[in-house]
Amino acid sequence: MRLKSLTLQNIRSYTDHSIDFRDGISLFEGDIGSGKSSILNAIEFALFGLGNLSGAHLLRVGETRGGVELSLEVNERDYIFGRSLSRRSGKVSQDGCYIVEDGVQTHYNATDMKRRALQILNFREPLSPRSHSVIYRFAIFTPQEQMKEVVNQRPDKRKETLRKAFGIEEYDVAVSNADLIRRGLLSEIRILKTSEQEIVGINVKMEEEERNRVEAEGKITEAKKELDDVQIKIVAVIDKIEEKEGEEKVLRELSTKIELLNQEKSQLLKELKEISDKLVEYTEKLEEIEEAERTCKELESGYSEFNKLKKEIQGLEPKQYDYNENIHQKELIESRIASERKNLEDRLNSVNNRVESINSRMNSLKKAVKEITPLTKSAEKLEQETSDIEELRKKYTDAQGRVQTAKQELIQLSSSKKEKEGEWASIEDLGIGAQCPKCQQKLTEEHYKIVQIKYKDEIAELNSKINSAKQLQSGHETAAEQLQGRIAEKDEKLRVLQQIMLKLEGLKTQRKSLQSLNEEHGEAISEALKFKSLLEGDSFAIEKLAQIKDIDSKLSDLKPHVDRYRTIKDKIEKYEADDIERKYLESKGIADRKSEYSEHKTQLEKNKEEVNGNLSETDEELRERYKEHEEKKKVIDELVELRSMQSSLLQSQTQFETVISEATIQLKALKERFDKLEKDLNRHKANLVQADILSVVRSWLEMVFIPSLQSIEKAVLLTLNQEFNSLFQRWFRDLIEIGELNGYIDEDFTPIVEQGGYELEVESLSGGEKTSLALAYRLALNIIVKQVTDTMKSNLLILDEPTDGFSREQLFKMRDILNDVNCDQIIMVSHESELENVADHIYRVRKEGNTSTVIGPP
Repeated sequence: MRLKSLTLQNIRSYTDHSIDFRDGISLFEGDIGSGKSSILNAIEFALFGLGNLSGAHLLRVGETRGGVELSLEVNERDYIFGRSLSRRSGKVSQDGCYIVEDGVQTHYNATDMKRRALQILNFREPLSPRSHSVIYRFAIFTPQEQMKEVVNQRPDKRKETLRKAFGIEEYDVAVSNADLIRRGLLSEIRILKTSEQEIVGINVKMEEEERNRVEAEGKITEAKKELDDVQIKIVAVIDKIEEKEGEEKVLRELSTKIELLNQEKSQLLKELKEISDKLVEYTEKLEEIEEAERTCKELESGYSEFNKLKKEIQGLEPKQYDYNENIHQKELIESRIASERKNLEDRLNSVNNRVESINSRMNSLKKAVKEITPLTKSAEKLEQETSDIEELRKKYTDAQGRVQTAKQELIQLSSSKKEKEGEWASIEDLGIGAQCPKCQQKLTEEHYKIVQIKYKDEIAELNSKINSAKQLQSGHETAAEQLQGRIAEKDEKLRVLQQIMLKLEGLKTQRKSLQSLNEEHGEAISEALKFKSLLEGDSFAIEKLAQIKDIDSKLSDLKPHVDRYRTIKDKIEKYEADDIERKYLESKGIADRKSEYSEHKTQLEKNKEEVNGNLSETDEELRERYKEHEEKKKVIDELVELRSMQSSLLQSQTQFETVISEATIQLKALKERFDKLEKDLNRHKANLVQADILSVVRSWLEMVFIPSLQSIEKAVLLTLNQEFNSLFQRWFRDLIEIGELNGYIDEDFTPIVEQGGYELEVESLSGGEKTSLALAYRLALNIIVKQVTDTMKSNLLILDEPTDGFSREQLFKMRDILNDVNCDQIIMVSHESELENVADHIYRVRKEGNTSTVIGPP
């Protein structure tokens, strides 16, 4: 793999910038925080996505979109990897991924893009979108912090990390999986072995089921023999029953005939009774008709007068209606007059109450308005006394300014005095013979005295000025305090003046209200006089009183007609109370049906004679049929006996069939249980065979497979450890400056440093020595990972701050070491300008404001 170019848009401190990469050793040099590491993060992001990085860490602050585009060459083929970021609702995520292959751009989601990138780079490692590429991190680019973390890890954790880097973690995973299978097999074998006890129990149950089968078959044979005997007897009884049922049919027909004759007799008796009842009824009706004829003669004259009165009252009803309507109209008008009178009286009372209320309010306002004149005079006096307050405030402000000026002057004088005293104290501490800090000449005794007198005079003069400044400040403060007191007095008078002015405003408003009340009082008096005038002599209701007079005249004309109406109505009501109309009409209706009832009575007497003849004939035939039925009824008892015998035999038949059915069902259930037991027996026998097979597999895993894997992993790690140690020792020896300081890698891949035969703590090493150790470890790891990863053909190496703490001599050795690594393209990021001698190409990273730029080589 070889990088060709990188374009960054809104990535950390970069806005829109492109970088062209070259073969050989390239140095990206710049101050700390200038944006060097952002380039390395952008390269890894373009290849593998965010991994364990945060999108917010990469996207430039304040921007909503950003992205990277990386051009590279893999196995002599060109590719372009592009990824973009977007910020939505405060969260940053990938939203566009693509790869350009052979000039064709293909878009992917984040996971599929990483899968395709691993295929192109031929990195055979598990796909995990949320983590970085292990091969890339250990074979191409390992951040310095991560390498120091690996060096300082506990041995077991370090081995686990290096297993992933070397691609041999499969051994450890295989051992764990094999042990898990072994433990699972042991549990399964124990479960399968329980079949031994199950087989014993199943054999006992099968013997018991066989005994039950023989017993059930015996029951079926015996029950079938008994069933055959019963069925023969049933056939014989059925033949006899059929013979007797023929005789029973004749008897039933005879019984039916007798029943019909009895019904006919009952019907004739019923008809005879109905005819007799009707005859009694018609006799009574004829007697009632004779009584009705007598009643009609008695009521005829009264009924005639009743009809005449009803016709006369119909002509008088309109007069009665008019009379009632006029009475109602008169009462309605009188009610309205009373209502209007009450309304006028209420309004008069309301106006009188309002007049009293206005009088009360006017008296109250007149008292308040009298205060306006004295308050106006007080206000004018206070305005005159406070007219110069603004001038006093200006004088007070000027006095305050003079106080502040005096204070500032006093502070400056005190500072100058302190400065002079400090200068003299420093000269005094130097003493005679030292260099004068003022004139840079040697302090002779004579010169020392001259300087001493000069400083004392200057300090005395400053003390005099300070005293004068204090007196001046005190005078200004006294004047300011006096002015402040006078201003306070006038402020109090202004407050009183403001209260008086507010009260005057209120009183003036009340004076206007008094004028309005005077007008309102006059209007109310006029309104009261108007209401009194209307109430005197009911003058408000002149028209309505005239209407009442007209109505009284009409009522006088209608009075005779109304009196006649009431007389007739009383007579009609008396006839109605006696119910004369109903009584007369009912009696006449009854009397009119006399001939009808006489004819019906004659016909009923003929019908009665005919029914008596039919009843005699029916009684004679019934006597003959009863005699015949008595002679033949013994066949019923014979049939009852035969049917009872048939029922008993059928019950026996059912019992034997039930025994056979139950025994047959029992046999079927016994067979099913026996078959199930036989299947269970075969299954448990198979379990024992399976347990023996699994025991062999478990022993093989425990004794052969797992130890073999552990031995292979140990041998592989030992080989890698030896080569790793050789590379580490060589580069650590080349980098370190102290000849007696030696380093090597122990069996746990822990870096050990010795001096004079004694082991040193890594933490006790200097910064440059720690960096040398980490870099040697880093380069050795890079070579080993490339060797063990057969698919890894990268000729690219990226180093992040590899020389932190190096001396100048160590920096000069870097060229030889990097040549020894044998990579076609090496990219270094560092703030060490001395590395420029090591690099073939220099890229200067600069940051101005909040924006980074890269200045490439010419």
